[in-house]
Amino acid sequence: YIFIITSLSLPFSISVGILSALLCVIIFIMGWRVTSIDPGYSQEEIAANSTNPNYSECKYCHSLFDDNSKHCKLCNKCIPRYDHHCKWLNTCIGERNYRHFFLLLFFVTLLLLTIISVTITSIILETLYNKTSQGWSTRLYFWSPIAFYTFGILLLAVDIPLLILNGHLFLLHCYLVFR
Repeated sequence: YIFIITSLSLPFSISVGILSALLCVIIFIMGWRVTSIDPGYSQEEIAANSTNPNYSECKYCHSLFDDNSKHCKLCNKCIPRYDHHCKWLNTCIGERNYRHFFLLLFFVTLLLLTIISVTITSIILETLYNKTSQGWSTRLYFWSPIAFYTFGILLLAVDIPLLILNGHLFLLHCYLVFR
């Protein structure tokens, strides 16, 4: 992606580079927040739930939970408003970290859309107007149409399937949130 960005005009490549870097930082922060928040009941909540007659006892961990909770066998804990156990993040997604998970999906989709649109734009500019060779030769000190098209097509071959998969998951969670 760095090779694709440098093929564009200087103001556009700087703005796209800053946008991409900002999105990467936000994605890192959201991923860190999702994985650092314990989605299960705390010991204080388990103790407080013991006095509530509306709570049931979990047959696996013997903690008390409400009807919206579910026990995750991988984490071995009950999760309030359990959504799923994410194998990619190695944590459960529930009430406590769902907002950060949703934002993570949104920003990953946004980053993938940015990468794909910039890559397609640079390929079109090179194919129609032979514009990208100027950016490459002045900033990277080498120019090869084979390298440029190889980088662009490989980037699209990886990122378009990722966008389809992540976009599908994001749209599913948009549906779940609005439902």
